[in-house]
Formats: sequence, C-alpha cells, structure tokens
Amino acid sequence: MTKKQTVLYIILPVGIIMLAMFYYNFKDSCFNGNGTACLEKSTDYANYRMAQETETFALKACHAGNYEGCIRYANFALAKDDLNLTREYLFQACKLDKSGCHASINFELTQNNLKDALTMAGIPCNEENDLVACYYLGLIKIKQQDYKLGSDLLKKSCEGKVGSACYFLALHLKDHGDQDAYLYYLNEGCSFGEDKACSRMSR
Repeated sequence: MTKKQTVLYIILPVGIIMLAMFYYNFKDSCFNGNGTACLEKSTDYANYRMAQETETFALKACHAGNYEGCIRYANFALAKDDLNLTREYLFQACKLDKSGCHASINFELTQNNLKDALTMAGIPCNEENDLVACYYLGLIKIKQQDYKLGSDLLKKSCEGKVGSACYFLALHLKDHGDQDAYLYYLNEGCSFGEDKACSRMSR
C-alpha cells in the first residue's frame, strides 16, 4: 500500500464519521426545527439573563411544536401586558399538551374570565378525569359560590394527589369553621408537594 493510499485509508473513515455527526447534530438542532433543542437554547440564554434571546428561542420552540416554549413566550407577553398575545400562545400550548391547557385555564382564572375557564376545565375534568382540570373546576365553582360541588371537585383532585387542590380545600374549610378538616387537608397538601401547605403547617 502506497503512502497516498494509507493517508486516504485513514482520512476517508474519519470524514464519514464527521459527516454523520454533523447530520445527527443538525437533525436534533433548533435550526432544523427541533422544538426541544430550541427550548434548551432558550433556557441556556435565560441562565445568562439574555432576555431577548430567551424570548426569541422560546417562540422558535413553540412554532416547532413544543408546548413549554409556547408557555414561556406567553409569559413574556404577559410581562408586557399584552393579554391578547398571552391568550393566543397559551391556547397554542393547550393544543399541544394538556399541561398547556392547565396554564391557559390558570391564566383565565387570574383574569377572572370564569366563562372561558369553566369551558376549558369542564370537558377534561368530566370526560377525561383530568384531576388538575378538576382542581381548576373546583376553584371556579367556589368562586361561583357553588360550595358543595366546588368542595367535592377539590376533594376528588386532592385524593388524586394534586397538592394544590388539598391546599385550597383546606383554606375553604377553614373559612367555614372546620378546623380539623383544615389541618387534615393542609397536611395532605404538604405531603403531595404543595409548598404553601407546608409553609402554613410550620407556622
């Protein structure tokens, strides 16, 4: 084997490996429309407090089908008091994942838009047994002063280990003078990871 052939024998496999690595890196890149990769870049920029780049790549992630990117971009819109854009991208998140729907319901509740929140929470709670949606539906019913149904929904959600449901049920029961039930559901909320419940218990 000549020296030239030896060099080619070494270089060609290395070149093929490098091309393969480039292809797979490109395939899994934000540039190629990988939503998870775009979200990771957004997170990297957030860690360096580069707000504009964080927002830009959150939007790219959303457009690439990543619901967390949509929620992050919606939060940027909310910080600018652009409620229409916030609602638009939370709705987009909802179309991609039920966790996006939860974020959208929560936003409508903070805006006291009970009609839309009720519609968004009712179907997944009643038809899909989505216990987080049931938690939000319980909150809505209590706001509407339907205390019996609201409490039942929060209890159902709490029994499904949704800590925030236990916590708000505890507060509701305390407001109605049931101290024993308040402490019980506060403890349940803390055991299911609701920090607000744990904080109250430590007072």
